[in-house]
Amino acid sequence: MNERKTLIVPDIHNKIDIVDEAIEAFKNTVDEIVFLGDIFDDFGDTLQDAKDSATWLKKRLYMPNYVFLLGNHDLPYMFPKNDYLRCSGNTRDKSEVINNILNKNDWNQFKLAYETQGYWISHAGITKHHFECPIEGISSDRIYKLCDKALKDAESGVYNSILGAGYSRGGPERIGGITWCDWRSDFTPVHGLKQIVGHTKDKTFRTAYVPNKKNKEGEAYCIDCDLKYFGLIDNGEFKIVEKTDKGFKTL
Repeated sequence: MNERKTLIVPDIHNKIDIVDEAIEAFKNTVDEIVFLGDIFDDFGDTLQDAKDSATWLKKRLYMPNYVFLLGNHDLPYMFPKNDYLRCSGNTRDKSEVINNILNKNDWNQFKLAYETQGYWISHAGITKHHFECPIEGISSDRIYKLCDKALKDAESGVYNSILGAGYSRGGPERIGGITWCDWRSDFTPVHGLKQIVGHTKDKTFRTAYVPNKKNKEGEAYCIDCDLKYFGLIDNGEFKIVEKTDKGFKTL
């Protein structure tokens, strides 16, 4: 098997300078970079912040080894007429600024889920509640098919539970969907499905396993820590990368 390395960048929230530091540090050693979403919105951000992030994004969307995933803070700007997708921090003014820079083809570069080196990567997580078929279970084809339908519904202004927030985040769903699943209250590891997510911020990264840590069946990782930690899949093995004062250190 050919050696392969994937850098995973968690929720950005306009902190593009930190992300550029990580890209610069790993650009010659990884084969692809996957961004977990939430490019936009932060506490106290400005229209200039939104413009800067959109301009930054525009320059990188078509790079062949970059994969951009959608977060709950990106979808309202991708589909500004769909009020079902609104979330805190999203404003009409920011939407206008962002969409003066990004066009429909730009937005179409985004995905809801991505599979690489045996891991499923998404903003908040794939759950049995939203993705399991009682007969077929959860398959790659089913995940991609349901994600594709969710984006088509979003464009049409139709509510789709896969993009819905859970009770814990003030939404109508018992369990949050792929852009809203809260790691603390909603997320449950799925047997046989390795996952890497962001969305639920904490001071350090978190792990979960099914049925236990020793066997690591359905291992899952949440790495949203205000860009203190990044992820690295090194030939099928997941590792944590810590940002320090001296650079980036693989743990």
